[in-house]
Amino acid sequence: MQSRLLNVEDAAAYCGVSPALFERHVRVLPIKLGRRKVWDVRAIDLWIDRQQHSPATAAPDDWLRFLDEQSQKGPRRR
Repeated sequence: MQSRLLNVEDAAAYCGVSPALFERHVRVLPIKLGRRKVWDVRAIDLWIDRQQHSPATAAPDDWLRFLDEQSQKGPRRR
């Protein structure tokens, strides 16, 4: 049985990226359980579905390509 709550390594693997890329780009707040941080798979799925360049009907790797493009541009200024 797969858990609904994932540690950073499993959440990153779920998204197909490294933990560092996951924490930099995936805008899903973790749930704190004591000292642990875990991510809800459903929240991750919602975040993916809401990405401008990756509607739910897009190819699975489209949003990863978008993240790669964004990371090459450097940090965003506000």
